[in-house]
Amino acid sequence: MKTRICLLIAFHISACYAVAVSDLSSTWLIGFELEGGNDVGPLAGGSVASISEAGSTLCGRSTLGGRNDGFLIGLAEGRSIDIAITFRRSPVIFVRLVGGFDAGEMRGRFSAYSSDGDFWMGNFSARRAGPGEGRASYAEDADLAPKPTVFIDPEAIWSEQQGKERRDAFDIYYSRDTVLMCRNKPMIWQWWL
Repeated sequence: MKTRICLLIAFHISACYAVAVSDLSSTWLIGFELEGGNDVGPLAGGSVASISEAGSTLCGRSTLGGRNDGFLIGLAEGRSIDIAITFRRSPVIFVRLVGGFDAGEMRGRFSAYSSDGDFWMGNFSARRAGPGEGRASYAEDADLAPKPTVFIDPEAIWSEQQGKERRDAFDIYYSRDTVLMCRNKPMIWQWWL
């Protein structure tokens, strides 16, 4: 019986270590293997992504070839990843990475689209950057500087209507810094382009 307990404790310690290693917060070097679409273009130089993980949510910045204006959001569940990177300067490029990861490597499929009408698809692989690798400076973007946030609650606006002016449909006006509140709905990801 004592032997079983020791094995169980050793397994538990090993499992805890595996969870800690799976944190994706790091700088990653990403390479693309083109299988379809236009000429390799901006994908030729690969990408550097600085990722921060909080729970299962990923966020960060990214380069692509000579560009340094990428904003990254994503989801990591179990050993699976789903990442979207938006490069906002002209031409706008949207890259999606879907695949799996372990402690030091990500692999999977990618698709990318440009506002110029170009598209690319294929496989990607990424590895954690070593010491001195993956240094990147990212573009400052005044549009994404923190600003006062305005919250709009359509249900509350509808409930507060009085008398003859009460309608089932009404207009909602909002700016870039508005958060539209939805009740009893799953989380909605909003992409920026």
